[in-house]
Amino acid sequence: MSLFERALANVVSQATGDYASIAQNDPVVISGEDGTTRGDYLDLLQEAQRKERKKLWDQVYRLEEEQKQRVFSSNNDENPMNKVETDASRKKLATLMYQYSDLEREVAAERGRFGEECENRPEDTILEIEFREQLDQQIQQYNQAIDFLKEDLRNVKETLKLEKKALSECTELYTALKAKEKEIIEENNLAREVNPDQLRESQAILENMFKNDQDDLIDFLDEYYPPHPVDESTGILDAESDLKNILEDLMNKALGTPEDPYIELVPGTYWTPYIQTLVKANILKFHPEDSKMVRLEDFR
Repeated sequence: MSLFERALANVVSQATGDYASIAQNDPVVISGEDGTTRGDYLDLLQEAQRKERKKLWDQVYRLEEEQKQRVFSSNNDENPMNKVETDASRKKLATLMYQYSDLEREVAAERGRFGEECENRPEDTILEIEFREQLDQQIQQYNQAIDFLKEDLRNVKETLKLEKKALSECTELYTALKAKEKEIIEENNLAREVNPDQLRESQAILENMFKNDQDDLIDFLDEYYPPHPVDESTGILDAESDLKNILEDLMNKALGTPEDPYIELVPGTYWTPYIQTLVKANILKFHPEDSKMVRLEDFR
């Protein structure tokens, strides 16, 4: 038996000797994910790996038993067929050992990764605190939304109250206008029924009243606002400004051409205090762009 065969025999014997304790007693890792869906899935992966390791250990054990019977316990039988079978068994044994070594590395890597995830996974207390914070934030947002809706509801109620008040005022105004319209219609109907002779008499009365008022106005102006010398001399001796003439010109302009009721204040034809008196009494109004143009106020 060569040195390699002895070493291989010792490795196989030691491996089969530890078979009972290694193949049947897997290390147990306590994790925070026990009982969860992910933990159950990892348990299934470990169970599949355990079965695969057990299968490999069983094959190693069988090969060791075969080697004992065919190679190491046959007094170095030189039968060529036995030698061929021994070489094939050695190759198969080496392949199984490499497979076992790769499987062990994969198991170690999976355990390391699983251990890191367990270490990095936050505790249930931290998760509960984060959940409570999120819940408090949502409750605070809902309370703010409720306050905003309440304020909006108050504004809507105030607006509705004002709208109802405006509607009531419009209704009253509409009722008053309808009554006024009815009154005007009735007056017009009565006016159509009036005798023409009565209309002429009324017109004569109005004209007489107008003439009397005009005479009273002229007498008032002659007494309190007599003619006064003009501001500037134009070469004409005794040139005077008569207030009633100014008012007459303004009234004729307002009645004759209401679209252009302005008259021009020609220098040397008026006395300034009279013009200022009419302006202060809200009878006269200057042109907005020309201070030499004046007109009567609109008394409508």
